[in-house]
Amino acid sequence: MLTTWYSGWYNGLARHHLLNVKRAKEAEHEVIQYCKVNPDKRVIEAIAVAFKDMRAKLGIALKP
Repeated sequence: MLTTWYSGWYNGLARHHLLNVKRAKEAEHEVIQYCKVNPDKRVIEAIAVAFKDMRAKLGIALKP
């Protein structure tokens, strides 16, 4: 549920208003992995890293 909310938030920043369930699950997995490796980091930081990596991989840029 939290992943869905953050997915909507980050996609909204990029002006993408659709939910891609497969990508959301991939991002959730990446966030979990990041949190396990970096237990001192906050979840929001892990989510930012996951979405930044995903946007870079897909060539998606945030719009001003």
